[in-house]
Amino acid sequence: MTRPQDFPGTVNVRPASGNQPFDVAADGGLYVAQGTLNLFLTRKDSARRHYLATLGPHALLRTARDTVPDGWRLLAVGGPETKVALVPSDEIPATANVQTLDDSIKSTVQRIADAIAAEPERIASLSAQQREALQGAIAGLATVMDGSATPFRPSVTQIGQLTSVLDELGGYLGVTFPPVDRVTAGDSDVIQMQLRAARCRSRVVTLPSRWWKRPGAAYLGFAENGSIPIALIPQRAGYVMRDPADGRVREIDGDLAARFSSTAYVVYAPFPEDASAGAISRSVLKTVRGDLGWLLGFGLLAGVVALVTPLAVAAVFGSVLPTQASGLLAAVTALLAGAAVTLALVTYTQNVVSVRLEGKVAAVLEPGLTDRLLRLPSEFFRKYDTGDLAARAVGLEQIRQLVSGGVLTALLGMVFSLISVGVLFVYSPELGLVALLVISAVLVALGMLNVRSVRQQSTALTDMGNLTAMIYQVIRSISKVRVAGAEQRILARWAIRYRAQQRATYLGSTAQAWVTAITAALPPILALSFYASVTAGFAGDISDGRFLAVLTAAGQFTAALTTLAFAIGPLLAVVPLWHRVKVILDEPAERTGSEQPGALTGKVSVRAVSFAYPGIDESVLSGISIEVEPGEFVAITGHSGSGKSTLLRLILGLDNPTAGVVAYDGKDLRSLDASLVRRQFGVVMQNASPLPGAILTSIVGDSGATEDDAWRAAEAADLADDIRRMPMRMQTIVGEGGLTFSGGQVQRMMIARALVRHPRIVLLDEATSALDDKAQAAVSQRLEQLRTTRIVIAHRLSTIRNADRIYVLEQGRIAEFGTFTELMAHDGPFRELARRQMATPKD
Repeated sequence: MTRPQDFPGTVNVRPASGNQPFDVAADGGLYVAQGTLNLFLTRKDSARRHYLATLGPHALLRTARDTVPDGWRLLAVGGPETKVALVPSDEIPATANVQTLDDSIKSTVQRIADAIAAEPERIASLSAQQREALQGAIAGLATVMDGSATPFRPSVTQIGQLTSVLDELGGYLGVTFPPVDRVTAGDSDVIQMQLRAARCRSRVVTLPSRWWKRPGAAYLGFAENGSIPIALIPQRAGYVMRDPADGRVREIDGDLAARFSSTAYVVYAPFPEDASAGAISRSVLKTVRGDLGWLLGFGLLAGVVALVTPLAVAAVFGSVLPTQASGLLAAVTALLAGAAVTLALVTYTQNVVSVRLEGKVAAVLEPGLTDRLLRLPSEFFRKYDTGDLAARAVGLEQIRQLVSGGVLTALLGMVFSLISVGVLFVYSPELGLVALLVISAVLVALGMLNVRSVRQQSTALTDMGNLTAMIYQVIRSISKVRVAGAEQRILARWAIRYRAQQRATYLGSTAQAWVTAITAALPPILALSFYASVTAGFAGDISDGRFLAVLTAAGQFTAALTTLAFAIGPLLAVVPLWHRVKVILDEPAERTGSEQPGALTGKVSVRAVSFAYPGIDESVLSGISIEVEPGEFVAITGHSGSGKSTLLRLILGLDNPTAGVVAYDGKDLRSLDASLVRRQFGVVMQNASPLPGAILTSIVGDSGATEDDAWRAAEAADLADDIRRMPMRMQTIVGEGGLTFSGGQVQRMMIARALVRHPRIVLLDEATSALDDKAQAAVSQRLEQLRTTRIVIAHRLSTIRNADRIYVLEQGRIAEFGTFTELMAHDGPFRELARRQMATPKD
């Protein structure tokens, strides 16, 4: 052990606490006078530390400049009481016990280099696992397959089989599939085409283990190595199929399941076009009819079993006690015990069936509403704030939660407890009449209070929607709020809306409190009415046993009514919730043609197009005509508000022109399946932002593209070098709205997303406005290398300098068009735009 006095010179000891790390780079020795010192190896371009060793008190480490390789640092980090000294080489005692880290440093550098080389593969593998796990958790019905299914192309002999399978699947889902003909069967993926024709959504999934014993969604599976399509229909205990050999329906077991491919389609039925409450209820009933029948049956059985109690009370007090009949008492006791066990089993089974029913209802409602939202026309979303619309969209799920489960059980219990009211009339018609009058008066009072509660809940939900919309807007614009110093004004606006919402909630809760109070008072009121009736002689000569049986039956009914009263409050929210979600369901879905567009060549025609927003007489666009040939680069420019973005929306089919035609390859867009046309686009809209998640996910989306495709798209968008400099590369997390990235990086990420599908047509709306001149030039150069049609909207003229044609819009009309050189050659709107951008300030 080396002591300070062992050194020939003076040792300058200094503190080396944990918050003051330092580089060990000089030749000589590092002496720990007090405490402990941790040594780490770090790369100069990274903050990550790699542990090497810990030096204890009085340890001496020999250091040299060439010990640490280029690009690395040897970092020393001490504890709270650590003190160290740097000792020159010539002052290190010959007898000192000197430590070295040469071997540790070399092995650590090699280990880190190997890890860095394997990092991309590790990250790719981890990413694939995370994507599969995340998609499986969201889907919840089956494990999502990483990739896409091989398209099924039926032979001539299989066309009839596929038609029969789709008819069987459609019969279960309540949809009609068009017949498969020879032309249709030649499509690249006939199944997807048939599903789209029937407006059904689907997912390709990997069938879970022992799937045939866990009924859930309906599958379109494949037998015999994927050559024979089979409809797999869920039943109460498993799945059944129709054998293509003999047409018989067979229950699927393990041996039969082994013949199926591991991948299948999960098919979701859409809501009916008339998405009324009755139509949606009928759609749900097709799926849950069997479970609902079981639930009703068990509810009726529970009501009948409950009759045992008043009958036993009448027997005990009317016959057993007066006659001291011990044998009859034993029989009554056994009967009550059996009734208790039966009622417990019935209640348990009811709850199990209720849970299964909830799952089936959710499997119909949630995909149906999501599909409905995705099919709504774009003008619908301009009518509502995003926050309010999101609150409305979850309304159907809230209704399902309110109606299902305990509320439904309580409602059925109340209905079947009416049997107990019948018992009152059997034992004493007079007391039954008294009970009926009291219950009727109570129900009238409860009805009036519930009407008031529904009115207040409706107001509260509307206020909550407005409040949610405001909060969403504030969160999205929080930077602007802070820059403007508007926090106090925003808080004041929020407080006003929150107070209104809370006031309506309070009034509704007050009404429900009265409902609960009146229901709780019903049993003593009924008992008091019975006692008064008997005392007044209204009930005639009634025995003690029969009177007690009447009290017991009345108690059973009031208990069921009390349970329902506690559940009725949340159930009443169904009415205002339905009125809010009905706005979504009443909106007609986007109308598109059914003609298949095929592979687009890139030819786009805009012929005499005019457009005006509904309810506004003045046209936004008038008489616009543009011709774009395959592979051309066409630019659209003009002042703000001239109609450029509106024209792009018309080209995309997001809005329909009030006059004129938008055509692709000579076919009117209104006659084509717009979704199939848009699948061949690469689009970057103005102010587009990435989805939260990894960069890879943001670029690839649900396109099925690989990470290699994402890198190629990033190269085309001049983003790849930026991604390589990030520690996690393609797995770097993108926050909400891409706030952790620069505006230029976000725009290039959106361009990469647009290019990853290898689109036939690329449409960019101010997609490079946040880039500097150098980055913008690099992106433009890479885009010019693509063999695809490009339609670009831009204010910056350097973006469109190399366009084959430039169209200049003014007040919704084409003012002029031509090449950059042609437009600059004469005095016009374009030259004026150029002059403003090229002007330099005078001294």
